Amino acid sequence: MKHPSIRLRLTLGTGLLVMVILLGSNIAIYRGIKRTLFNEVESQLLQSASFLAKSAELEGGTLDYEWEEAMEMPGAPDITGTFQFWDLKSGRITKSPELGNGALPFFHGDLNQPIIKSITLSDGEPALAVGLLHHPFTSEAALVEKNAPKPQDYPQVVVCARETKSITTHLNGLRNQLTKAAIGTLLAIWLAIFVIFTWCLRPIREFNDNLTLRSEQEEPPQMEIPKNLPSELVGLASNFNATLDRVEQSRAREKEFAVHAAHELRTPVAGILATLEQALNRPRDSSDLLKRIGDALHITSGMRVTLDSLMRLARLRGELEKRCITDFDPLAIIQEVIDSASEAIVRTDITIHSDFPSTAAPLHQDAGLFRIMVSNLIENAMHHCPAGGEIRFRVTDSPASLIFVTSNPCNGLETTDINRLFEPFQRGTSASNENGHAGLGLSLAKEAARLLGGRLAATTEDGQLAFTATVPR
Repeated sequence: MKHPSIRLRLTLGTGLLVMVILLGSNIAIYRGIKRTLFNEVESQLLQSASFLAKSAELEGGTLDYEWEEAMEMPGAPDITGTFQFWDLKSGRITKSPELGNGALPFFHGDLNQPIIKSITLSDGEPALAVGLLHHPFTSEAALVEKNAPKPQDYPQVVVCARETKSITTHLNGLRNQLTKAAIGTLLAIWLAIFVIFTWCLRPIREFNDNLTLRSEQEEPPQMEIPKNLPSELVGLASNFNATLDRVEQSRAREKEFAVHAAHELRTPVAGILATLEQALNRPRDSSDLLKRIGDALHITSGMRVTLDSLMRLARLRGELEKRCITDFDPLAIIQEVIDSASEAIVRTDITIHSDFPSTAAPLHQDAGLFRIMVSNLIENAMHHCPAGGEIRFRVTDSPASLIFVTSNPCNGLETTDINRLFEPFQRGTSASNENGHAGLGLSLAKEAARLLGGRLAATTEDGQLAFTATVPR
């Protein structure tokens, strides 16, 4: 699946948004102008109908239409469109000269209540028309005369119309102009957005080019963040730089680890080779051969311990160990490991003190990882404790976690070297290479503590080196 482009997304998204806004505004403008034009036509039609209604005058029983004279009078209001009169009493129909042989539809509303309709003229053109039912105009003097005709006896209907083809043509032209303007504006905005986004994304391309260049180098330098990189991306670039630095540091540690591992295995292999060469370079009696074979077997056993530790450390770091969460007694495992280590590492020149509670709540964790952690901490303390020294083991139990502490004389260890103790193949000054001790114990313990969700820390105080392992329940 092809990865989406930020520039394409922003261009299309912004363009669509602008298009919707332009479309909505053009529709609003078009409807507003259309409504204004038709309102103007309706206003003119109502004005014309009102004037025409007043031009019908009842005088002395005779109905006269004065609209012709009114249209010729100077200063008279314009009468727009064509119109037609119906005298409902006599049935007489009167039309404007502009209507010619055509006719307007007959319609009206209540008395003096004009209504407007869309109609079609005789020539097929669309039009707007207003129909008005009214009574003819009568002077006040005529109204007071006896036996004078009453206006309500002479109902009149006037229909006044005006074609709308010209308005429709004008609106069509306006719509075309608005459409062209919208398309031109949209294209201009799209082009501007594309150029702006291209300009804004240039620092990202530069950062990507620097990253590509860095990936091709064996020992890449610190990657420089472009000065014109958008501020929103500076944090991301900085974190990415920091991540790359951590990766480089991890690679450096792995290289160092590989070199140390090769060295740790090269030394015993050289010892085995030398022992066997000495056994074969001249005839020897059986007791001498057995001794040399035993020496080679002892070195091989140490190599096996080192290889097992390397394999276990690799599996812990890669989180390949299958975790099995159960409830177990942590005090029982710790005491069992202390007894076992005391038998395997015979030290009569040290004193061991244990400060454990009588009971501890079961720990809901991986018992195997817990055993790896405590066994390596206990064996480390026994290996590094100088002659005549004291080792103290302490357990503190709480509802949230269990804390296991080992302490022994630090034997001149510098405070600045504490953090390096957790790195593979780091040994204290009193440590030896005997019994396969390769400086991997604390690395194993720290990885096990991490997988248990806890932490392992080292501190020195009053000549004592203490390792504190905190394991959550």
